[in-house]
Amino acid sequence: MGLMGLQLGLFYVIACFPMVMAQMAGFSVLGKRLFVCDRGYLLGSYDIDGTFLKQHATDVSAISASADGAFLIARTTDDRVFRMNADGTTIWDHVV
Repeated sequence: MGLMGLQLGLFYVIACFPMVMAQMAGFSVLGKRLFVCDRGYLLGSYDIDGTFLKQHATDVSAISASADGAFLIARTTDDRVFRMNADGTTIWDHVV
């Protein structure tokens, strides 16, 4: 079980998820979801209580929250970049 803490304004949120931090390739928190990109290039999301919600994509090599914190930007191993909202819906997907 892994733990992650994030300060949101005056609050400090602790997220718990079933992964070891050393094995993670990236993570971002959007709203009440923790998005995780693991060493297997899988992008998934977890609820704030650690419940697995969904696998969103494969071949994802890196993720980051947008500057405003409202979206997730992901880069893939097949030269694509896509943007998702906090619900996990893909907004756009482009080959770069």
